[in-house]
Amino acid sequence: MTGVYARLGDDGCFDWASAGHHPPIWMHADGKIEPMERSSIGLPLATMPDEKYASVHWKLKVGDRILLFTDGLVEARNRAGDVFGRDRLEGTVRDHRNDSPATFVDNLLSQAGDHLAGTEFEDDFTILAIERVD
Repeated sequence: MTGVYARLGDDGCFDWASAGHHPPIWMHADGKIEPMERSSIGLPLATMPDEKYASVHWKLKVGDRILLFTDGLVEARNRAGDVFGRDRLEGTVRDHRNDSPATFVDNLLSQAGDHLAGTEFEDDFTILAIERVD
């Protein structure tokens, strides 16, 4: 089982740690997406009893966004077997950066549905979009 721990402070500090979970996407207000922090991804939960999980610290500025999601989204396969993928997800984040977080999630679900083209998600998925407004 994978998991992610995230903490968002009033001052825009966002800390997260991953137990085999996809790292969040951090998009700056100007549309630049922060490179993925692969080295900070720990083993899935309960794999090794003494596993230590590295914490990553980001300082969000006004207009920055965070997207947390589970693998059911990026690993969703269409009839041809193509996955939705992180690259497509990051493109959607950029393309809809001016949408409200709620509208963005709706648009993302619509794009994922278009990708699946009538097939069903094979796994459950969760999406959480956060924007720093002050």
